[in-house]
Amino acid sequence: ALALRSFIRQLLAIAEGERFVQLIRLFLPEVVHNPAIAPAGLAGLEEMARFVERYLADKMARGELRPGDATLTAQVLLSNLMGAVLRRQVIRDPAMLRYSQEELAESIASLMLHGLLPER
Repeated sequence: ALALRSFIRQLLAIAEGERFVQLIRLFLPEVVHNPAIAPAGLAGLEEMARFVERYLADKMARGELRPGDATLTAQVLLSNLMGAVLRRQVIRDPAMLRYSQEELAESIASLMLHGLLPER
């Protein structure tokens, strides 16, 4: 459980890093006006999703997380992270900005773990 919390904190720190946020700010308006460029931006997301999927699959195989669909779980986790990043860094939503990065990561981790912890 502690390892997943740390992993989510690290992912969020990367996603809220200035370089990543700049890419999002450049990419989103372009893809809205030219959907044909979407595959160019998806490559990075797919790579991140595969990395998260492998991490989760390993934890599931070790019995640290309940067995499940690691691919779908990775997509749900990344959707939570990216939704938060968009609301915080692009839209500048005050409802999300009032939470620290640590609070946000802890909340996502707690929500994910509640459904992923092995049954006892």
